[in-house]
Amino acid sequence: MARAQSVPFSKEQFAIDKDGLKLAQREISLGDHEFMADPARFGAALPHFLRAQKFNPNNALLNAKIGECYLHSATKQLALAYLQKSQQLDATAEPRLHYLLARALHLGGQWEAAIKEYEQARPVAADATSDDVAVTTDDLARRVRECHRGQQLQAHPVRVLLENAGPAINSPMSDYAPLISADESMLLLTSR
Repeated sequence: MARAQSVPFSKEQFAIDKDGLKLAQREISLGDHEFMADPARFGAALPHFLRAQKFNPNNALLNAKIGECYLHSATKQLALAYLQKSQQLDATAEPRLHYLLARALHLGGQWEAAIKEYEQARPVAADATSDDVAVTTDDLARRVRECHRGQQLQAHPVRVLLENAGPAINSPMSDYAPLISADESMLLLTSR
């Protein structure tokens, strides 16, 4: 079976549609500006990347960027398809691809596959001196432990009943961002 190859955004590849290529390259440039500016701007980068991807759906790096944007969005489940396509096209296009793919698999409850991808991400995490690497070996170890715990919890589900704690806890207005202290002795929240 022939392996797919990443198609670059180049004049050689798109000699027939030079205008479309220019528009796609501009969208990538705009998306990159948002993507690199601030992690909170992933949502602003995503529409630019998706427009460029319509022109060339077979670019590994672009698919990886789209997948990463989705990982930082409310629709995380959409990340997996783009990250898998990126890996299929060129597994070396993005240094953190194994980690990003592992996160998408992890969030989807695909524990074994996520653990395998986390293990493949170890060499990149070991080189945490690179500016391109935002993951450490400690982070990988924690994520693998989370996957093992997820497997255990899924294998032995526990029935949980949620009960309203009453007026001592709930206020008449909306309550936001509840936090419990490490020793579980205090509940903190924001209330209107």
